[in-house]
Amino acid sequence: MNSRAAGTRTLVALLVGIAAITVLDVLLGDRAQATYAYTKVALNVVPMVACAAAARGFAPGDYLRRGWNAFAVGYLFLTMCQIVRRWPFPAEAIFAMAFRAAGLPVMVSRWRRLAFFAGGLVVAVFLTKGLIVAGFEGVVREGPVVLGDLVSPICDLVSFVVFVPLALTTISLRGGALAWVYGLLAFQTFGWMVNEASDELAALVGVSAATRPLMMAGFAVGALGLIGAAWMQRVATRMSAP
Repeated sequence: MNSRAAGTRTLVALLVGIAAITVLDVLLGDRAQATYAYTKVALNVVPMVACAAAARGFAPGDYLRRGWNAFAVGYLFLTMCQIVRRWPFPAEAIFAMAFRAAGLPVMVSRWRRLAFFAGGLVVAVFLTKGLIVAGFEGVVREGPVVLGDLVSPICDLVSFVVFVPLALTTISLRGGALAWVYGLLAFQTFGWMVNEASDELAALVGVSAATRPLMMAGFAVGALGLIGAAWMQRVATRMSAP
């Protein structure tokens, strides 16, 4: 099975899973609150296992092995504790810098890269500034016991900015097996953006009841997108093996 067929099948499976989780959340209505915590745990454990499996495809000390292991450790923390919800951002940064570490050029003009970064920064600040301010005020008022409320949106801010180099790398790799890996990593970051901005998006469309479905859909995109990226990394590793 070639990379395009594998990538297409993976994307279709992810979209079906995301749709199923979102529709179930809508159908459950208020009862979704009781199942939300269990769903979150499940959607943390599976990416952790998938990322650990993807890491095994690389030799010890390999640059991307560190990236996949960082994702696995991050989702281990997510499984154990929901205080710092977006802890995996160092892993995203590793992948975002992978091209430079490998000495490969990004096939996008400098001005276009700057425009992408500026736009990404504006969107990231828009999505996180309210939570960062609230978290800072909470720490000032209540002390370090609520430090997680400040650290989490700061992690979100970094992750959302990292979305830009992930997208640029996907463009540079278009047509290859690794394009699916980076495309799905960008896709999962977008899911966390939707999850974090669910209140703002619901207010934007004027439907307050859409907040929870948007939150759940974003969470599903974030978790399932990472599973898909890990799977495509395994596919790419096997295809490159002699």
